[in-house]
Amino acid sequence: MEAPDGETEMMELEREVSDLGRRILEHRRSTAARLLVACRSLLAGLRPPTCLAESEPADGTPCAEADEEELLNLLQALRSKTKANHAAMGGVLKRVNSCIARTDELEQIDLNAHPAFRTKREQ
Repeated sequence: MEAPDGETEMMELEREVSDLGRRILEHRRSTAARLLVACRSLLAGLRPPTCLAESEPADGTPCAEADEEELLNLLQALRSKTKANHAAMGGVLKRVNSCIARTDELEQIDLNAHPAFRTKREQ
């Protein structure tokens, strides 16, 4: 005996619903696992190179302390370079002023320059 069309259609729909429910459940499980893997790889990519190994560095300091020491060294180098630049600024300023004075003197000289070297001036 065959079931009427209505019952066959109902059984088909119930099968599709159960199949969709199973697929949604699998998708939810796999999405959580994929998200966990993606977060792990993203965080591993953001770690400094000294912290990539799971163990502590050879000197026994944790990664945070090693990073602080490196940062302090970089800061000290920046300070020393800034002081050196500040000390050299006086000499640079003298040279700039002398160049400006020579340029002003050259502008005041009335020479017959070749037309190729003259600038076009509005008349």
